[in-house]
Amino acid sequence: MAEIKVFCLHCGQHIQCDDSYRGVQITCPSCNHSFVVPQATRPASQPLPPPPPVTSATEPKANPGQSQESQAAPKKWEGGVEVPEGWGKPPPKRFNEPKPAAVPTKSTGKQKNIWVGASVAGLCIFAALIFLGQKSHQNQESTDAPDNGSSPRSSATSRASEIKPIESVRTKPSPMTSDEKMARENILRALLDVASATQLGVTRANYSALATKALSTLNFEKIKLSSSRHANYLDNADRAIHFYAEANDEWSDYFKYDWMQEEKVTIMSQYRFDDLRSAGVNVDSSNYPRDATNQKFFRVPFDDCLSLYWKAADKFIDNMKSDTTQ
Repeated sequence: MAEIKVFCLHCGQHIQCDDSYRGVQITCPSCNHSFVVPQATRPASQPLPPPPPVTSATEPKANPGQSQESQAAPKKWEGGVEVPEGWGKPPPKRFNEPKPAAVPTKSTGKQKNIWVGASVAGLCIFAALIFLGQKSHQNQESTDAPDNGSSPRSSATSRASEIKPIESVRTKPSPMTSDEKMARENILRALLDVASATQLGVTRANYSALATKALSTLNFEKIKLSSSRHANYLDNADRAIHFYAEANDEWSDYFKYDWMQEEKVTIMSQYRFDDLRSAGVNVDSSNYPRDATNQKFFRVPFDDCLSLYWKAADKFIDNMKSDTTQ
């Protein structure tokens, strides 16, 4: 079967194919564009007819720049196939020509004035929105204010007071554990044992043993009461133990000196009186005579001395009883 040659209309690629592809759409292997192979107007074996004679009336004018051969042949034939007009040579290839760069235009004074005006207008609108928002907020506060004529600030204060109980509930500590409750009870029980002994008339040996036991119980149980909620409770316990220990020391000194036993007095300094008054005991050192050998000390009856110390300890034990910490 005869072969023919055609040109791609898009890129000008020469393509050789069988004669049976006439009138069939094919794809260019170079640019992948599709086109239809032209039909043959004459058989490939038939010779070309001679051009018709040109009369003087219809004779076209010769182009000075065109050769005589090209003027005589209005159509070209390629392999016995009539090539459409414009297929004589491949079309020029297409190139992506760069677009000319845009030349920036200089802003005129009129354009600058427009931009300045637009900026000023935008700022004015923004300020107006803020002002309207503040007015709306003030109107809302005045609406929420009570009818008794109070100011918005007082209304806000009342709302804060309503929220305060909720915050206090949120920060409320967890309840005490069973170990904490037991430790507090053990400390209080040990101190009450000492207080009961002083009221029933205890001997010095028994009193000293009870005071020592109370001190040991406090030091052992306070380890379980590390939370800050127990600070006041432990402070009262420490103060009660302090005055029980002071009474024990006075009792010990009383048995050291025979003259004290004979006169049934003990010696107390002004510091001791001040310490008792800080505990809430109503006592005045001027009610007791000064010691003859040392004017800084006062001679206090032994029974009064023990009673003052025990009374101070009882006040702190009462504080422990009234402690309602949960």
